Amino acid sequence: QSPRSKNQPSQYTDDHQQAVANFCECVDERVQGVRISVVEDAFLSDGEIGKGDAIVRVAEELRWEQLRRQAFAQWRQACNELAKTVAAAERDWWGQVKGNARNAFAQLVAARLERFYDDLLRRVEAEKDAVFLNLGWGGGWRTKTVTETFGDELVQQVVNRYNLDRGARSRPFPKTRKLAWRGGNEFVPLGWVKLMPQ
Repeated sequence: QSPRSKNQPSQYTDDHQQAVANFCECVDERVQGVRISVVEDAFLSDGEIGKGDAIVRVAEELRWEQLRRQAFAQWRQACNELAKTVAAAERDWWGQVKGNARNAFAQLVAARLERFYDDLLRRVEAEKDAVFLNLGWGGGWRTKTVTETFGDELVQQVVNRYNLDRGARSRPFPKTRKLAWRGGNEFVPLGWVKLMPQ
């Protein structure tokens, strides 16, 4: 696609010098057995910082000893609660897209993505040992920032201040989503992974 200019929409172009493209590498859902380790940040528990003329332990300054035990014990639940919040909001967003779509193909895509998030919500509830996360590029604004904590009004102020929506004043921000096309009429959102303890 050629870049948009003012009120002109982007157009398909065969000239790769004039095109805007997003390329990403995806791990297909059929891939099994990728191993990861979750490691604690040692600076938060063992680090030291200067405070005035004194050197203090980061853990003491942050009251991290108690918070660390609590956070480490509950990180799985916290991840799944965020996953549920994001999945519910995305499901609702795609439901709105489906309701407002003017052509059958857009309705089909939106319905499939709405169903994807319904299924994801059911899986997060049912698979108690699993941890669901959204990682990597293309996963979306709300999984890479702390927007859920700030609330809509403060988020909108940040969006406006830094012109993140290029003056579109779209609510909720962002107005668009990135998807992986799997061929035919099959689309999936990017970045969702399920971690299982070994």
